[in-house]
Amino acid sequence: MHKKAIITVFIIVAVAVAGFGGYNMYKAHQIQKLQEATTAQVNKVVNMDDYRKAQQKEIRKMMDSAEAKVAESTTQEEMDKIMADLEKSVKPVKTDAQLDKEEAEAKRKAEEEARKKAEAEARARAQAAAAAAAKQKAAQKHKSSKKSKKKSKKKSSSGGCVSDDASNFY
Repeated sequence: MHKKAIITVFIIVAVAVAGFGGYNMYKAHQIQKLQEATTAQVNKVVNMDDYRKAQQKEIRKMMDSAEAKVAESTTQEEMDKIMADLEKSVKPVKTDAQLDKEEAEAKRKAEEEARKKAEAEARARAQAAAAAAAKQKAAQKHKSSKKSKKKSKKKSSSGGCVSDDASNFY
């Protein structure tokens, strides 16, 4: 009877160990499946074709880091956090379309600034030309007014008399 009890205890322990080992194998298999699914999600976070080469390289580094973290994680919560962090870090990276739009806007602003500068320079040249023309006109007016003053001085110094004969003059 003592032998039967020992055999029974041994069988119970063996079944328990086998069951526990089976559970650990099941749990490891579930974690592996979860890691594979999360890694697949990591690779689908963004459409890499939407990005330029430099941005693709930047995003690929983020994704590689996330994949390494997923490989080390053991719970759904850890993997969810890894995915949330990845999505958060990828979000500010600009797509090709966003960069094109920004570049077009910057070009438009630069062209507008260049146009305004050219207009201001043209106005300044026009003002300088107008000032020079006004100065030249004033100088000509001043010169002609000097000539007319000299002529009027000559007339007044002769007394307005044209004749040499003083007898005609009383």
